[in-house]
Amino acid sequence: MQDDFPLTWMGWKQLVLGIVATLVTGGGIYRYVNIWLNRKKPAAETQKITIETRVTEGDAVARWMGRLEVAQSNIDRLRQERDKWQDQYDIVFIQRDELARRNDLLEKEIESYDNQIKKMRATLELHGLNYDDTKREDKP
Repeated sequence: MQDDFPLTWMGWKQLVLGIVATLVTGGGIYRYVNIWLNRKKPAAETQKITIETRVTEGDAVARWMGRLEVAQSNIDRLRQERDKWQDQYDIVFIQRDELARRNDLLEKEIESYDNQIKKMRATLELHGLNYDDTKREDKP
């Protein structure tokens, strides 16, 4: 009958107290409650439970360490990608600034040429000269 229903009333209390203690203190009280509840069990059974618990804890820690190593490698990979993209962004940003500077220079040069052309037209019109063949005077 014991094999069909492995948790007795004492086992249920131990489980509930263990869950509450783990949630509240992170496992410190659970260990002491477990020791207190197992005080009447034979030493061999208690030692077996302790060994199984430690093996299980060791496996959990090993799994966590594996997950941490994978997470750290992913973080390193993402940082490298971020740095690569940042370098490319910096290069494009510098190129954009250089093109904007060149564009400003060209616009100023065009404006200067436009002003020169306007001055030349005004000067030619002032002297009555035909500068673009629009004022053609055909004299025979």
